[in-house]
Amino acid sequence: MFAKIKKGNLQYLKFKPWEKFGLSAIFTGKMSEEYQATAKLYKKLGIDTSPIIQPRQVHGKNIFLVKRANFYRQRTPIAADASLALPSLMINKNEDVEIDSSSKLNSSFVLQGVYADCTPIYLCEPEQKILALIHAGWRGTARRICQAVIRELKFRTKVNPEGLQAIIGPAIARKNYQVGPKVLDSFKDYWQDPEDFFAADNSAAEEKYLLDLKKANYQDLLQQGLKADKIFVSSYDTFSEEDLFYSYRREGNQAKRMKALLFWHRD
Repeated sequence: MFAKIKKGNLQYLKFKPWEKFGLSAIFTGKMSEEYQATAKLYKKLGIDTSPIIQPRQVHGKNIFLVKRANFYRQRTPIAADASLALPSLMINKNEDVEIDSSSKLNSSFVLQGVYADCTPIYLCEPEQKILALIHAGWRGTARRICQAVIRELKFRTKVNPEGLQAIIGPAIARKNYQVGPKVLDSFKDYWQDPEDFFAADNSAAEEKYLLDLKKANYQDLLQQGLKADKIFVSSYDTFSEEDLFYSYRREGNQAKRMKALLFWHRD
């Protein structure tokens, strides 16, 4: 599913199945000399001159609709935990006119998010050139951020959810993600059966649970109409694979961040 690439101080994962669509889905690992390594990675991927669209994540379910990538680059990031790019909304950066879905101007931006245990979720509809990148921590997952994105998508397009494909990327595994009863209570406000992805942690001295973020978001995607065989779930665990990933739960405030990137291939 993910190909692991390591060269010098670069270390990242590439999702191979989507390459047939002309689409790159990347998740970075630990990289020494991070600023220089990131610049080197962008250059290697051919995106070093592209607008990087990275909303300011707030652990909610706000959605940023990408319209003018070049305009966005020059301003304070929007507070949102999902970016949604629809060709029908994209505007030529030089002229205030809408451009059609076949225009190469639609491929001149990169959706990016940062993660350190939370779940990266990549969405695409290759025929209509629709992209979305989601940051789903426990708060966003509790409030069903996947549901919010797909509802927004259905409101603005005629897309059939069965045509959507999704990747649930590297995130903390259930066995390493202990939470308290207040987290479970938060899920009960939005989910009918949240107990499906919570397990009691019997090793704890007080009431604690183990939360499966990947399973919760997988169930949300299924309930929004995606087909099971179009949802790819990564087995990578950011907490236990210390050589490859940073982890907020493991390292606390000292943890750095991994990046998820989603973009169309450059010609």
